[in-house]
Amino acid sequence: MDAEDRERKLAETRFAADLRSQFEALGERAPQPRRRRRWVVIAVAAGVAVAGLLGTVALAGGFDPDSTQLPEPPLPAKSVYPMNASGLTFGAHQRLVEEPDLVKVLATNGEQGYCLKTDLEGGEPPKTLEEAIASNDAALRGRTIPVYESDGVTQIGVFQVGGPGSQAGGKMADGTTITMEADAAGNIITTTVAPDGTTTIKTKALDGTVTTKTLTAAEAARLKETPSPTPTPSHEPDKPQAWLLDRMSSLARDAGDARATARWELQSRYYLKRIEGENAPTSVYAQWTTVWLVIMHGDFRNGSWMYWLLDRDSHNVVSEGASDRPFDTSRIPPPQGPITLGEE
Repeated sequence: MDAEDRERKLAETRFAADLRSQFEALGERAPQPRRRRRWVVIAVAAGVAVAGLLGTVALAGGFDPDSTQLPEPPLPAKSVYPMNASGLTFGAHQRLVEEPDLVKVLATNGEQGYCLKTDLEGGEPPKTLEEAIASNDAALRGRTIPVYESDGVTQIGVFQVGGPGSQAGGKMADGTTITMEADAAGNIITTTVAPDGTTTIKTKALDGTVTTKTLTAAEAARLKETPSPTPTPSHEPDKPQAWLLDRMSSLARDAGDARATARWELQSRYYLKRIEGENAPTSVYAQWTTVWLVIMHGDFRNGSWMYWLLDRDSHNVVSEGASDRPFDTSRIPPPQGPITLGEE
C-alpha cells in the first residue's frame, strides 16, 4: 500500500467515524418512533453509503424539523390505528406514532393492502462489514414481500422494496461523493467523483465479478452531455387514482369551476405550513400526519387559487383555503399534474 492509498484509507476511516458519531448524536437528541432496520449505514472501501430503501416512496429532503420540538415518546399504536380480529394494528404509518403491525402499501398490481412490519424491516441488522455490504447490495437489487388484506392473512399482491432506481450515497470529508445503485440486470454500480472531477465507475455483477472504469473530469463531463435515450413510460404519467380524480372533480364543481386545473401530492402537513398559513395545526402530532394536498387554479368564487388537504384514509377535507396568488410550494417536491378537470 503506497502513501496515497494509506491517506485515502485514513480519510475513509475518519469519515465513517464522523458519520457514525453524527447519527449517534441525532439519535440522542431526537428518538424516532420508526426503528426501521432497512436503513443501512455501511462503511465500504470507496467511502460511506447511506441507503434508505422503501419501495417507491419519495421523502421530502432538506427541511428537517427542529428536533428539540419533537415530542417523545411516540403515541402507542393501539391508541391510533384500528385492530383486526387477530389483535394486529393496521393502517398507514403516521409520524410520531408507533408503527402498526400491518403497514398500508400499494401493491405492484395497483391494489391497496398491508405488509407485515416485520417483512418490511427485512430481518436482523448486519453485524459485520461483510454482512452490511451484502445487505446493502440486496436492498439495492430489491425484493418483493406479500401484501395482505387488513386481516393479515388473505394475500392480494406483492410490494416491491428497493430495486432499480433506488440509490445510496454519501460524501467524504475531502469532498468526494459516492453514489450506489442497481441496474435492471442486478449489477451494483458505484460511482465515485473526486473533488477534481475524476470519476471512477465500479460495476459488480451478480456473480461478484467487478469491473472498474476511470474517467478524467473532461471525459466525465462529455459523458453527462451525451443525451440518454428517452425511456418508454410503463404507465400514464401524472394520472390520479380514480377516487382522487372523483374527489377533485367534486371539490372543483362545489368551488365554482368544474374545469379547473389540478395538482396533487401525498405529503406531511409539516411541510405545508406555507400553504395552510393560519390553518396550520399547532399540535406537533397533527403536523406530522400525512395528507393528500390538492391545489387548483381556476375561476373560483373565492379566488383564482384554492387548496384542500384530504385525510389519507377517510379522504375527508381537513383544511382548505383560497388565494388570488399561487401558493408557496417551495418546501415540497413539485406536485403531480397538472390535469384539467372535466375533460374526457
